[in-house]
Amino acid sequence: MKKLFLTGLCTMALSICSYAEVYQSPGFSAKIGANGFIQDIRYQGVPLIHAVNLMGNYKIPEGMEKHDARFFQTWDFSKKAVFKRDGEKLSFTVKSTLSNKKFKDAADYQVVCVMEPNRISIQSEVTQKIDLQTHLRLFQTNVVMPASLFGRGVQVIRRGQEEFKVLPETYNPKFRLDGDSLRISTEKGILAFSGGKEISFSYMDSRMWGGKDFTILVNPPAKWTAKPVTHPAGTVWKWEFTLTFQPE
Repeated sequence: MKKLFLTGLCTMALSICSYAEVYQSPGFSAKIGANGFIQDIRYQGVPLIHAVNLMGNYKIPEGMEKHDARFFQTWDFSKKAVFKRDGEKLSFTVKSTLSNKKFKDAADYQVVCVMEPNRISIQSEVTQKIDLQTHLRLFQTNVVMPASLFGRGVQVIRRGQEEFKVLPETYNPKFRLDGDSLRISTEKGILAFSGGKEISFSYMDSRMWGGKDFTILVNPPAKWTAKPVTHPAGTVWKWEFTLTFQPE
């Protein structure tokens, strides 16, 4: 797990990725890198999200040399984000490629984001340029959350069923969070995650490997298979989600 989802890369990117734009409003604020990497989302100055990062992970086929089988938007230094402002609204689009040390330009990706005072919407699309194997899904969005939210309540909706949980203040390997939408209690109000058709949200706790925060994973539709499945070049992955905030 540590090797697959090391969110410290996102933290490192906070210090090395220069900001192309800074969004300010009476509600949400954020910093955006030239590759569309979103950082430091706040609501009226209260930290809510460390970073939003498109990423990918695949299974290395038998017989292939071992390597880092991940892709991160933060590894794209092409500076292709295009920004547009309209009053209190900031929109930006980035069209670029995902690479790692083994595969250069392995996939084309597009992220479209619209930021408004009480709403942030993000649409992602990835098109593979090579064959890739996986047991479940290849691409998703990582939303890295601050440790200050541990101990807060979460409303989870899954297949129409409502459940209430509390984010564990100490690491609990049995804790699970998996739903079609989430509502997290914060100091200033409720931060809500909602997704498009068949989009799901899940939870990863970096304290598993000595970290300090947690991540909400935004997952496109996929089915787990016992044996790895090869998704051929040309396969397209699409997903979208929205963040809204309801002040107290």
